[in-house]
Amino acid sequence: MAEATAAELIKNFSRYMDIAQREPIAVKSHGRVSTYLVSATAYEELQRYRQIGQQSFATKDLPFDLISLIAQCRMAPEHDCHNALLNPA
Repeated sequence: MAEATAAELIKNFSRYMDIAQREPIAVKSHGRVSTYLVSATAYEELQRYRQIGQQSFATKDLPFDLISLIAQCRMAPEHDCHNALLNPA
């Protein structure tokens, strides 16, 4: 991923706009990433993913085989305390 300081971005904006068409650019201010410059296509794709992520589905609407697979899932061992919550009492 390309990086630029805010000052570099301002001085060479058209150059960085061209780069952003190919890859995101991390824009740093005071040594820390404060913003990302991305293409319109990448931004629109992100918005589509956000909309999908906000949708919810009722378990009753899922096929039984998918419910069974979900019920078999477990978290990584460092989260065993949470896995215990998944076990029927």
